[in-house]
Amino acid sequence: MTQERHLRVFYNGSCPVCSREIAHYRHAAERARAGVQFSDTESGDIKALGMTPDDARRRLHVLDGGELKAGLPAFQALWRRIPRWRWLATVTGWPGVRQGAEWVYEGALAPGLYRWDRHRRWRTRRRVTRAARARIRSRPAA
Repeated sequence: MTQERHLRVFYNGSCPVCSREIAHYRHAAERARAGVQFSDTESGDIKALGMTPDDARRRLHVLDGGELKAGLPAFQALWRRIPRWRWLATVTGWPGVRQGAEWVYEGALAPGLYRWDRHRRWRTRRRVTRAARARIRSRPAA
């Protein structure tokens, strides 16, 4: 079944946890022909929405028929498109459950993943910089 409205998901492709989860959703969306497009926050498309890649890496974002959603509403929009996940969109919309899910995602999961990925990126840049300096130092003088 093809959806009339297009859904575009923006995710942090440099985060291994995020990429693995999105790979699962991508596979399920393709099998269901759900009309979902996935874009890495580094793609540059996010700038057209007025966000920097760093802003976009802080939580999941979707563009749902022209409306930008972030956090739990973004997940719900994605889950509604995938038959196996529609139940979760419904359950997380119930009063009490919605507030709890938002608290867990916005208060712990999203900030924790963002900090972990930021630290991982910093370590990688630091290692690359050290390796480059070592190569420069080891060159024979001309």
